[in-house]
Amino acid sequence: MKKILVIVFALGFFLNSCKTIDELTHFNMTFDEVLTLPPIPIIVDDPISFNYPFLTDSENTFLSYNTSKNLIEEIILKEASLTVINPTSSDFGFLKSISFYLDAEGLDEILIASKLVIDDTIGANLYLDLEGQDLSEYLKKEAINLRVEVASDEIVTEDLDIKIHTMFAVDAKILGI
Repeated sequence: MKKILVIVFALGFFLNSCKTIDELTHFNMTFDEVLTLPPIPIIVDDPISFNYPFLTDSENTFLSYNTSKNLIEEIILKEASLTVINPTSSDFGFLKSISFYLDAEGLDEILIASKLVIDDTIGANLYLDLEGQDLSEYLKKEAINLRVEVASDEIVTEDLDIKIHTMFAVDAKILGI
């Protein structure tokens, strides 16, 4: 009977330790960037593209969690939203659809998020539908390119400053664990 209790206790301790270690190896990386969408002088049924190069600074983020890019196991985009910040009276009602693609040196371009049907009354905030694939190889790079593809059903006469908020779930080995 004592052996069974010891085994149950040891098993419980082991499972609890695994959960604690698992929590230590998962963290969220958040990026908030502002991009400028130039005027769209015509109604665009076929999507047009705009490219935005970014430096990731991921290595510093990884270091702040006591890990490095060679210990990253998986990075999944778990949240992506857009907010029109300037002009403040603008909204996303002009959009028919919007898609975000990611590429980096030596990697193929992939779709990471989109909203394919946008209501004219959407307002100044837009939450994107996520693709859910592993983006670790992209975010380990020092530089990435974000390509934004838009189709519009209204003319846009001025630049729109749009804040992009993204949150990535990172699964990493911490201190080699």
